[in-house]
Amino acid sequence: MIQRFRLVHKSEFILYLNNCGYLKIAIVEDQMLNIKTFGHQETITSQSLNTGKTVIKLQKGIVPLLLVVNQYLELLDNSVSNRYKWVSVRDNMQAYHNNYTFISLKDFLSKEDEP
Repeated sequence: MIQRFRLVHKSEFILYLNNCGYLKIAIVEDQMLNIKTFGHQETITSQSLNTGKTVIKLQKGIVPLLLVVNQYLELLDNSVSNRYKWVSVRDNMQAYHNNYTFISLKDFLSKEDEP
C-alpha cells in the first residue's frame, strides 16, 4: 500500500510542495507592484493581485491531495480493524475547524501563555 502511494502519488505531492514556493514570489511581486503604483509598500493580503491568484491556485491544488490522503488513511485504518478510528478523528477535526473562530494576530500575540 505504501509502495503504491509512492509510485502513484509521490510526484503529485512533490509538485504541489514545489508550487508552494510561488506564494513567496507572488508576495514579493505584489510588494514591488505596490511600490511602483503607490510609491510605498502596502500590506499584502490574499486580495492582492498575484498573491490572491496564487492562493486560489494552491488551494485548488491541495483539495485532490487531501482526498488521496484521506483515502489512504481510511484504507490503512480499515486494514487494522479501525484501530485508529480515522473517520471519527477526521470528522472531529473537521467539526473543530468549522467551529473555530480565529482572533486577530495582535490579540493572539498579546495573550499570556496558556498552560
